[in-house]
Amino acid sequence: MILGLFSAPQGRKKAVNSRQLSVEIRQEEECPCSPKEMAKSEPPAGIDPGVMESILQKKDERISSQQEAITEKDNEILMLRQHLGDMCLKQSENSFRHKLEVGELERQKKIMITRLSTLARDLHDNEALHQYAVLVREAAPSKIDSSNESSYVEKVQSQLCKALHQVGAWGNQLSVLKTSCEEAVSSLQKEIVELEKEITKAEIEHMNAIKEKERENKDMRNEYESMLKIQQETIAKLEKELENERSQKE
Repeated sequence: MILGLFSAPQGRKKAVNSRQLSVEIRQEEECPCSPKEMAKSEPPAGIDPGVMESILQKKDERISSQQEAITEKDNEILMLRQHLGDMCLKQSENSFRHKLEVGELERQKKIMITRLSTLARDLHDNEALHQYAVLVREAAPSKIDSSNESSYVEKVQSQLCKALHQVGAWGNQLSVLKTSCEEAVSSLQKEIVELEKEITKAEIEHMNAIKEKERENKDMRNEYESMLKIQQETIAKLEKELENERSQKE
């Protein structure tokens, strides 16, 4: 009897310890993670873990999409800047070449005008005519008779016709050359004006395009930062709720 009285409490104590041990083993089997990991993985009361995971996944996808779009915009801006630089360099080269051509034509025009002025002055110069008359007189025979007078006159007339014809040809050539130079200079000057207009227009268009891309890029960055901030706040809020719930359970 005495042994029975002392042995019964020990049996009940063993049974209680056995039940506690089985409960602890069952808890460890159901949640093998550490308390810290359990606090992170456990969702707050009333929130479906699948829904929360889906929300975070969608936000991650949107953030990733925004990052890709920002990178694409940066590449577009870089390409536009490179294209603008290449175009400005090419237009500057063309403009410089046209200016050189205009300068050369202006120089040729001045030379032709100088020659034409010299020729016109010589044609109307009495001293030059006097010298020509002296040369003709010196070329005349000392004794003029009826036999050689006619040949002398014909010879002088022939030389005079040749000289006049040559002078007329020079005058026509100089006139044509002067007109051609003036037309070429005028055409190149117009091309330079049009080229400068095109350069200015293209620069304005490219600068506007760059500004628009930069504005879009800035808006996308602001949206990305806002989404990232919201996600961080959401994660911090969830972690705080998990910690509160964990502390309440303890």
